[in-house]
Amino acid sequence: MSDGSSALRFLDPATLKEIGRITVRAETGPVERLNELEYVKGGIFANVWQTERIARISPKDGRVTGWIDLSGLLPPPSVPAPTC
Repeated sequence: MSDGSSALRFLDPATLKEIGRITVRAETGPVERLNELEYVKGGIFANVWQTERIARISPKDGRVTGWIDLSGLLPPPSVPAPTC
């Protein structure tokens, strides 16, 4: 489970109680804004919100083992995005 921070929580599927936690870290430090988690062939894949990157994460220690760069996959927006 992700709350958008660099922490990923592992839950017991029967009780939904937290049974583990890791902090996701890349070479430059913690990786925040993680969402849309998928577990594939021993790795966790997580979208980094509002970027064009997906992190491949080791479920053992939270280390980012690779990046998928989706730059250029979508056409540029025709209307400027709102600023917050």
